[in-house]
Amino acid sequence: MLVPMRIRQYSICSSPLADPSVANICWAVLDTPHKAGDGKQYIGVASTYLSTLEAHDRVHVAVKPSHGAFHLPGDVEKTAVIMLCAGTGLAPFRGFVEERAMQIAAGRNLAPAYLFIGCQDPVKDRFFAEELSKWEKDGVVNLFYAYSRAPDQSKNCRYVQDRLWEERQEMVKVFKSGAKLYVCGRARISEGVTQVTKRIYQEDAEAAGEPKTDEQVEKWFQDIKGERFASDVFD
Repeated sequence: MLVPMRIRQYSICSSPLADPSVANICWAVLDTPHKAGDGKQYIGVASTYLSTLEAHDRVHVAVKPSHGAFHLPGDVEKTAVIMLCAGTGLAPFRGFVEERAMQIAAGRNLAPAYLFIGCQDPVKDRFFAEELSKWEKDGVVNLFYAYSRAPDQSKNCRYVQDRLWEERQEMVKVFKSGAKLYVCGRARISEGVTQVTKRIYQEDAEAAGEPKTDEQVEKWFQDIKGERFASDVFD
C-alpha cells in the first residue's frame, strides 16, 4: 500500500583532486516535533540511517555528475566565484574550496573566491570551521558568515542574503569582473539570495544614472540564470 521511497540525493563535499577514491557527504539528522502536534517526533529516514552506520558498513549508492552549470568555471584563473549557502548547503562548496586548495598547492594562480555561510550559532553550527579558516589564511577563499542567533557577530546580519547585501559594494565589483554566483540550500535561501541580487543590480543601475524597471531587472536576472547564477535547491 506504500509508494516507493524516493532516492535521497546528497552533494559530494570533497574534491577528486584530494583523493579520487573518496567521496565525502555532509548531512543533518532530521529529528523534530511532528507537525500534528501530538508529542511525537518526526524522524528522517535516510539521515537517521546514515547516522547509525559504522566503519566498514556497506551502502548502496550511485555517483552522478552535478547538474547544469553547478560546477566550478573552466577558467578558474580568470573567473572569480561567489558562493552562498546555509546549513548543509555548504556541502558542495566545501568540495569547491578543497579543489581550489589543491590547485593552488600545485602552483596555479586562481581568481578570488567568496563564500557566504548562514548558520545559527558561531560555535555550534560552523561546519568544517578549522578547515575553512585554514584555507582562508592560505588565500584559497574569503569567508563571510551570517549568524541568525548571534547577528552581533556577523555585522548584524542574520541570514546569508543579509550578509550579501552588507558586502554588496565589493560583490558588485567582483561580479562585473565576470564572476559566477552559486547558491545551495533550501528554497527560501535561494529565493532570498535571488531577491537581494536583483535589488543590488537595481541599486547599482540607479547609482550609474541608468535606473531599471522591475521588468528590466527580471529580464537581466533571467539572462544570467543558469550561466552566471547557478542554484542547487533541496526541500
